[in-house]
Amino acid sequence: MAWLNYEVMAFYLNIIAMGVFLLLSSCKKFRSIRDRIGLGIGQRKTYDYLDYCKDDIHWFCMWFTSFSLCIFSITMRNNDHEGIQLSAGVKFTRHFLEIVLLRQLFFSTRFEMKSYIKLIIYTILAINLCMVKLFMDLEDQYSIWWGPVFLFDVVLHFYIFIQMGIEYSFWDKKKLEWEKDIVFTQRFNENENGPSEEQNIRNTVEIQINQGMMIPSKKQEMLLKNSSVNESLVEGSEDQEVPIVKIMKLTANMYTISYTAFMKANKEKYRMKQADQVEIFFKALFMFIVQCTFALTVLLYEKFNFGYKDNKNSTPVYFCLFFVSLILHWQCLPESRNGIYMMKYALCKPKEFSQPAVAFLLGFMNSTGIMLAQTCSLLRIIDQSSPTGVITKFVGFALIVAVPKLIVGTIQEGLEVQKSVGKLVLSESRKKAIAGGIDMPAGSLLNLIYCCYKWFWVSCYFYFFPFLVILAPVIKVTYLYRTEEEIA
Repeated sequence: MAWLNYEVMAFYLNIIAMGVFLLLSSCKKFRSIRDRIGLGIGQRKTYDYLDYCKDDIHWFCMWFTSFSLCIFSITMRNNDHEGIQLSAGVKFTRHFLEIVLLRQLFFSTRFEMKSYIKLIIYTILAINLCMVKLFMDLEDQYSIWWGPVFLFDVVLHFYIFIQMGIEYSFWDKKKLEWEKDIVFTQRFNENENGPSEEQNIRNTVEIQINQGMMIPSKKQEMLLKNSSVNESLVEGSEDQEVPIVKIMKLTANMYTISYTAFMKANKEKYRMKQADQVEIFFKALFMFIVQCTFALTVLLYEKFNFGYKDNKNSTPVYFCLFFVSLILHWQCLPESRNGIYMMKYALCKPKEFSQPAVAFLLGFMNSTGIMLAQTCSLLRIIDQSSPTGVITKFVGFALIVAVPKLIVGTIQEGLEVQKSVGKLVLSESRKKAIAGGIDMPAGSLLNLIYCCYKWFWVSCYFYFFPFLVILAPVIKVTYLYRTEEEIA
């Protein structure tokens, strides 16, 4: 039973680990090892973030999964007299050393294997070898919950060291492949017929570098050029004034139209009166009240069943659950992103709005209304026991999510401000923009609200929110049932 629980929990903990990593990287800027050794090609701003981190994130996921399983096993063990004090102390000492190691390898400015880092790695290896003997002692004590996770942890770390050895042995080859990417990217961009000649350029670069036909000075010049560009774009060198231009695209709905109506430039351009601005704002506020009323009524007055389905249709039901939640998430993503962008722009450029606090409030209402409606929809969909019920509930709640778009047609024809919804352009980072203070009421509080929403959106919502439909039953089985038994 313990092994089965750990196998299931390891899957979900790996997903949670990626969310925790994204949260940490949003607080402290993360740069891949490739970028930190000067062989990056600007993937951080152009690639999907998990794709950018794919060569590094698995190390953190393995540590987080191992650490979380230890906590889980301690809370689940049913024998209070197991002698796990020594093994637990050794295990968590090693986890502490690994936290120090991860901090230096993941969030340092340069990737360098200093002597103290090597000492920590050798110490971790020595501790892991000693833990084999501790596991034998746990076997003699018939440890049910702690023993299996202890063995899982020991084997996982031996696997990590084997993988580290493989990475070390192929390190030079990997750097050579990165160098090929740099040379290919530069030649592709310099060639006017790059797209049609892509394969020829790639083959030429492959042959020249593999056979040493490229002039070393020319190759070094390309690498240094890439390194300087990569350094300025990713690290943000203070010696170089590199303009940061961020383009944030908004989709048209009642919130974004009202938001652009409060911009001073649009008010002048479309000859808007204050009464026009207020009218559009109250329509957006009405939409927010409608969404919250639907969602809160269902959340507060309905009962939800998160348990696993045990009927013969359970497999098709869970297939429908996941894909329906994924489609709903795709529908909600651009709408929730609107709110994040609107709050950020209002904080960075409050002087562009006649009422910057109201503009921020519109962004807040946009994100909150969409996320609340989506959460309510997912919780209600989980409760269904047939594929037809899942799809029917999805269609009904999808209309609640689409409400802000439906009312756009009610805006009077003479008011053309909806044409202004498009792009928001920032020429500097948020931290730099608000360094001198935020020129709006309760600016610090609003900035904190934005940060909380941004952290949630980055770490949990964007990638992993659809997994709620399969995570909720696991939480009920592993935690809530046990809590109910303890209370009883």
